[in-house]
Amino acid sequence: MIRLAAAVLIVLVISGCFDDKARDPQLTNLRLTSDLLDSLSKKDHKAAAIQAAKLKAIIPESTFLSQLEESEISNIYIIEAQKLLDKGDLKGGLKIINKGLGEHPMNRHLQKCRRQLVRLGELETAIAETTNYSDAATLSKGIAQLKEMINEFPNPQRWENFIKQKENEVVSLDKYETRRAYHSLWSEYRTLKKTEPELAKILAAQIQYDPNSLSIYSE
Repeated sequence: MIRLAAAVLIVLVISGCFDDKARDPQLTNLRLTSDLLDSLSKKDHKAAAIQAAKLKAIIPESTFLSQLEESEISNIYIIEAQKLLDKGDLKGGLKIINKGLGEHPMNRHLQKCRRQLVRLGELETAIAETTNYSDAATLSKGIAQLKEMINEFPNPQRWENFIKQKENEVVSLDKYETRRAYHSLWSEYRTLKKTEPELAKILAAQIQYDPNSLSIYSE
């Protein structure tokens, strides 16, 4: 069985708080910048997000600081979600990302991450349907979904043999289900022939109408 490893790209940054008593705005900028760089070097995303926000309040025209703050905020949730994804807990990881979007609905990184996790969940469902199927229709549905999605993930070539194997299985399963269905109809016909002759004639016509029935009963 093919196992999926959920991989999420992490953008780095986050928040921290300090008592700023400097009176000179330039000194304040230097202090905040120094603290921000220190937080980034330590991968303290929570502190970096707060410091970027404070600097942005002083320099509101800075696009860089806006982007940095957004990245650092997203990292708070993405890193936490990644811990659960590494354990195979897709639902738990998605729950954390949804929590982040509830608090920061316009965060583009969290929006993208959520789309990726939702799509990954759909891929896992398709794999389950091609592994634990009950009939040809379910297997066919899973195969179609896999074909549609595999190019969205790394190394789509690794799915080729798996899909080919499942396509062979669906052909065999479909033949088996067809044979079983006609055997069931033929048994019903024999019963109706004794109890309801007119209905038996209608059923016989339906059986003979499908060319598959000929090969079934000629064996």
